[in-house]
Amino acid sequence: MLYDLANKQSEFTSRWTSLVLAKEWMLHINEKGSLILEVEEWINKLSGRGTFRLKSECEKEGEKILFEREISGFGVRCYESVIQELFPWANIEIDKDFYEVNMDEECQRKSMLLERDYARMFGKKGKELLKYSSELPLIYPYRNGAGEVDFYRLKLTLNGVGKSFIEIEHFLETGNFYLWDKISL
Repeated sequence: MLYDLANKQSEFTSRWTSLVLAKEWMLHINEKGSLILEVEEWINKLSGRGTFRLKSECEKEGEKILFEREISGFGVRCYESVIQELFPWANIEIDKDFYEVNMDEECQRKSMLLERDYARMFGKKGKELLKYSSELPLIYPYRNGAGEVDFYRLKLTLNGVGKSFIEIEHFLETGNFYLWDKISL
C-alpha cells in the first residue's frame, strides 16, 4: 500500500520528499559548515553499484557516520553526475587536504584528462567529439582498488537550493500566515 502511494506521487512531491529526507544533513551543514561523503564506485559493474557513506567531522568526536548504504541502478552513468543528482542541495568538491595526502599517481594522471581525451582514446573523431566536455572533472577518485573500485572523498556544503529549502522549511514550521484552504471565500 505505501509502495503504491509512493509511486503515485507527482514529480514535485517526490523531489520535495527527497529534500525533507535530507533536511537533517542540510541542518548539520548549516550549523557545522560541511559534511564528508565517501563513495566507493564499482567501475566494472553495469549496475552502477556503489557504497555511499555520509559523515560528520567534529574535532572532539572525530568522524561520525550519518548514512551508509550500497546503492545500485545508476548503470554506466558518470559518477560525477550521479553524486550531484543525489545531493542537489549541496556544493560538492573533492576534499583537497585528504586528496593531497592520499591520491595515487594513476588517479592524479586521470584527473587531468578531459572527457574529450577519453572519447579520442576510444576512437571518436571530428564533430562527434564536440558532445564531450572540454572541462576538467570537478569530482574524481583519489584511489582505485585492484582496477575494480574507485574511491572518492568529497566535501558537501550548502548551495542555493539547500539554503532556500532550510529557509522555506523554517517558515512553514514557524511562520505566521493565513492558510488559504481554511479561509471562507
